[in-house]
Amino acid sequence: MNTSTRAAICISLAVTTALWSSGCATLFKGTTQQVMIRCNLPDASLYVDGLPISPGATSLECKADHIVSAEKPGYPTASQRIRRRAAPTYLI
Repeated sequence: MNTSTRAAICISLAVTTALWSSGCATLFKGTTQQVMIRCNLPDASLYVDGLPISPGATSLECKADHIVSAEKPGYPTASQRIRRRAAPTYLI
């Protein structure tokens, strides 16, 4: 698998995380939300908003968008924005 393909797979996981995580509505859920962040590129360094994190669940504030990135020497950096959105229950 070439470098571009690995980076695309890694970033697609971040996109999937963003799309499939439930929305955030402080009225029902509080001000933070747990989001799963993973990368299938072994030993890649993961960051949220420039701060290092470990793969797995991390808590993000609901009031702002966030940037998730993965870096590994010899590979292009992959980044994805996680946009805030209201939970479907907020509309009820």
